[in-house]
Amino acid sequence: ALTIEINTDSKFKPYRTVKFDTLKIYTQPFKNKTQNLIINIDNTGFLNDNKALLKDVDVYNETELSFFNLEAYKQFEKDPVMKWE
Repeated sequence: ALTIEINTDSKFKPYRTVKFDTLKIYTQPFKNKTQNLIINIDNTGFLNDNKALLKDVDVYNETELSFFNLEAYKQFEKDPVMKWE
């Protein structure tokens, strides 16, 4: 049912064409938040070990994650300006 909703509901349109392949910690509870509203570019730690437990990579209750395309992230890093297109 969720697949049908993603394919038919307009609010999920951005998720239909982007290959999301990378996780990164955005913020953890009781720590400073970044000024970037989507991805924490100040933190270089990617969660790319598929066999690691969440607790081993400091993901715990109320940790916020960013899920994104790594190539698009690398392009954004070169010119980290928010652009509304």
